[in-house]
Amino acid sequence: MIELGHFNTELQVRRWAAKNGDATWLAWETIQPTFIPRFVPVWLNDRAITHCKEWGRDGGIIWTDHRAFAARLSAETGWRWFAGGGKDQSGLMIEECQDQTIIASRQANGTGRNLQRWCRGLITAFPGNGRDAEQLLGRQHRDGQMCPVHIDVLTACRAHHADIAKVIDLSHQEYEEMGRMNKVLTAGWG
Repeated sequence: MIELGHFNTELQVRRWAAKNGDATWLAWETIQPTFIPRFVPVWLNDRAITHCKEWGRDGGIIWTDHRAFAARLSAETGWRWFAGGGKDQSGLMIEECQDQTIIASRQANGTGRNLQRWCRGLITAFPGNGRDAEQLLGRQHRDGQMCPVHIDVLTACRAHHADIAKVIDLSHQEYEEMGRMNKVLTAGWG
């Protein structure tokens, strides 16, 4: 029997099983489909957190995908964090919040949410497809709204720039093929 409690990743289990012989390896192969890794965030530096804190001083929504990142940012700033379902820890719905700056998971922006009261947004992990990007942009911008919306994207590497370019290209392709204009194409990309 393999005790998996002290392993965080599948790689750790595989290395241990390989080191301990064939019987251990066979035991691992039988339970491998049920193994759920425990991801442990490792902070390489504080630049992203620092940037979000500075950006948030002027108000807006900081969009994030990573729970540990959102939890740390919320703990350091006191800003409310809205996770999946659009609720914070107290049960307040994101649409009901009157705070100047909030942190929201992309799962908190479900269909129909109108978050246009925040005219600024910072995306910390850009969605890799046009549909998700359009939905994210569309939560803060509604047709006919008076306040112009400004969205910033926190990019840390070339892959992030490539994701943005891919989404814009796919949106152009969709427009050319189907005549459908979406918010990705109407956004100003600097």
